[in-house]
Amino acid sequence: MKNKHFLAAGILMLMPLTSHAQGFIKRAFNALITSEPAQVESSHKLNKNPGTGVKEGQLDVYEFTIPISHHDLVDNVERAFEGDKEKAYSLKTVSSKKSYDYTSLAVGGDDSGYPLGDIKGSRYIYALFLDPKDMSKTHRYAYAMEWRKDEKEIVGKLIVTYATTQQYRESGKKGRIIRINGNDVKLSANEFSFGDDDLLSGFFSMGEGLSAFGSDSTFVSSNIGSESWLSQFNTFKWTIWRRRW
Repeated sequence: MKNKHFLAAGILMLMPLTSHAQGFIKRAFNALITSEPAQVESSHKLNKNPGTGVKEGQLDVYEFTIPISHHDLVDNVERAFEGDKEKAYSLKTVSSKKSYDYTSLAVGGDDSGYPLGDIKGSRYIYALFLDPKDMSKTHRYAYAMEWRKDEKEIVGKLIVTYATTQQYRESGKKGRIIRINGNDVKLSANEFSFGDDDLLSGFFSMGEGLSAFGSDSTFVSSNIGSESWLSQFNTFKWTIWRRRW
């Protein structure tokens, strides 16, 4: 029981106290984490600017397992996202698991985000809220739940991350363009577009050399084989599916 109270105190601390934008979500998270039937394990990470001590990134994960008879705890979290959606600047729900329904939530100070959609057969929901203490409006809190139901139990996780907004991150990045067989492939953190929709059919022709040219006029490769290109393509494809919000 002491552990449950500690978890409750922890999740209260990680929410911005000056705003009630996530009020419903906050209460629903606490209700699930502190409930008697819930088995909960947590992990936490915090990044601060070493010079100023200002928080740059945060990751809090609460993995839970509850009996299916207590599905109302998960239902309450879903309703909480609905209750707070008008105060969020972005909200997404994935209710039918498909092979490409992957994304990730950025964690400030890290090179990679926290994945959503990696539990087989799961559903997930997330919402993004600006940090009320940040007058520049460049930092945000992300709240998410991913879960999977079966006949006996519900397995899932509650996630909170803190990072700069995607718009702010993208404003400091340059898109990348590679040229393959005379066609431009445009790449950014959130896009993977081709100048020719039929181009994919020619990418995997065995034995055919493929040239690549970087967007900053930096030569990447004069002649790469199909196997090498396939490896690069899978990397680019993963970038699309694992978008960081």
